[in-house]
Amino acid sequence: MSLEMILFMDKLRIPSADDLQRVIKSLDVPLEVSSTLNLINDSGFSPISIKGTSSGFEISSQPADLALLDYPALKTIVGDRNWSIVLRWGGDMRECGCVLGISAALIKIGDAVEFKGPTGGFVFNRADSQFTADEEFMVLLSEIDPYLHQAAERGKSFNFNNYQARYWLINGRGFPDSISDNFSPFLPDQPYGALARIHPYNNTAAATDPAYHPYPGAIRYLNVGTEEFPFHPHGNNGLVIGRDGRPLEGPRATPTTEGADLSFEKFAINIGPGQTWDVLFKWNDAEGYNSTSNKVPVVIPQVNNQEFGMFYSGSPYLGETGTLPPGASTLNECGAYYIISHNHALFQITSWGVNMSGPITYVRVDPPLPNACP
Repeated sequence: MSLEMILFMDKLRIPSADDLQRVIKSLDVPLEVSSTLNLINDSGFSPISIKGTSSGFEISSQPADLALLDYPALKTIVGDRNWSIVLRWGGDMRECGCVLGISAALIKIGDAVEFKGPTGGFVFNRADSQFTADEEFMVLLSEIDPYLHQAAERGKSFNFNNYQARYWLINGRGFPDSISDNFSPFLPDQPYGALARIHPYNNTAAATDPAYHPYPGAIRYLNVGTEEFPFHPHGNNGLVIGRDGRPLEGPRATPTTEGADLSFEKFAINIGPGQTWDVLFKWNDAEGYNSTSNKVPVVIPQVNNQEFGMFYSGSPYLGETGTLPPGASTLNECGAYYIISHNHALFQITSWGVNMSGPITYVRVDPPLPNACP
């Protein structure tokens, strides 16, 4: 599975490797490109060094007109830029960093226009596994017995008959740290958050409409613990399309022919020890409620009869905020919906007895684009 960045620019302004390196240095980006890099003629893997570590990406290029056959809505934005460069990377964040650094340099040196395709990629080599590039999330579930770690730290043996997990984590964090930003400075050894931020599914708007959102998100569930974890995204079924790195499909008649679709919809995702599950999901604004023409068909209680949670915007409508009572505060900045997701083995949403911590996160549904969300 790969993601891609497409850059459109004037072919005459595409830099040499030396010129590109000078611009990268001026941007203070820690990349070193190969002296033989040729952005016009190269095809295949291009080695790059990032912070002294070997990495890279796949590169290809072609006339812009050919690339625009897949994205006709971009013609107005691309203008008279006559060449396209495609940079592809896998799941390694160093590869992603290489692509972003090269893209920034090309935008500066050659007035490039970048486009990360709305499809992003495919979970598997199947047309029905397409997902939105910016809505791919990892849910890595784990556990800790502090006494095992203490024994290892002190160089002592440990009797696994006494093993008992006391912390359960999601992406190496417990709630509320789990919804902090990736690479939060106050969590230097726990770089990845677990907040899944998405937009409403919409495959009926025009392709030029910013609200057009025709593909689902993807969640990669992984269990590195010792027992099954039943993960529970509230109010949201998922389509299970793969397990243990393999698509759920019947036998293939040929290597290039898709097997029968064996995916299935599921509410709670029961990930066994050592298993991985690949799940597509989306959020539909089915009723389309709003405060002007389609109000919620219930009487909203008076403020003194309501309990305000920390993520409530003051309004039941997506993308709208409302008045909160004196003394109330909210973490909601733009009328987004926050839907809790957690390990449904409730005795495990704890950190050595501290309840409502551990493997808890949220799906954050932002209003359709354009919006005022930071």
